[in-house]
Amino acid sequence: MIASTHLYSSLTYAFQGVQDGVLEEGTFYDSVDIEQHVMGDREGVHRTWTTVDMIYIPARVCKDHWGACALNISDRKITVYDSLPSAHSEVEIKEAMQPLCILLPHLLHHGGVYMERTYLEDNTSPFNYIQPLEGIPHQAPESGDCGIFTLKFIEYLGLGRPFDFGPEHDPLFRRKIAVDLFVNELL
Repeated sequence: MIASTHLYSSLTYAFQGVQDGVLEEGTFYDSVDIEQHVMGDREGVHRTWTTVDMIYIPARVCKDHWGACALNISDRKITVYDSLPSAHSEVEIKEAMQPLCILLPHLLHHGGVYMERTYLEDNTSPFNYIQPLEGIPHQAPESGDCGIFTLKFIEYLGLGRPFDFGPEHDPLFRRKIAVDLFVNELL
């Protein structure tokens, strides 16, 4: 299951509301439309999270830099795939992951994932995240290719393929995405 950038942005906004005391941690979903992601009610998404084990989420890992997050519901773990880990500090990545780690368990609870999948513990404690550095392709510094890499990380993870690409493939990936958008076949 692939979530949109809207999910990360909405969770970040809701998390700020929780931190500011405007929203409660367990009820943040009432004020934004993020529960639609879990229920499969968003445009282009017609599968509930009760039927999937992995959810891929594009996330802003620092200022203007994006990466791919793979949420493993059963393991309660988020793996962050970052094409330019030198672009930020550990503190910045931890800060960027807090909305996902803290609010996603509540969203899964509210969306009935734990109720439907009784073998999972209904637990709203924060998820853990990891950021592997080995075997992750890196973009060329200053290339601005984090979006391309984020899309490719999600595509390859979803297909179960190894990351056998690098910055030398960017021109090909850009052309393919342009063609897919032109013929309206990009998922």
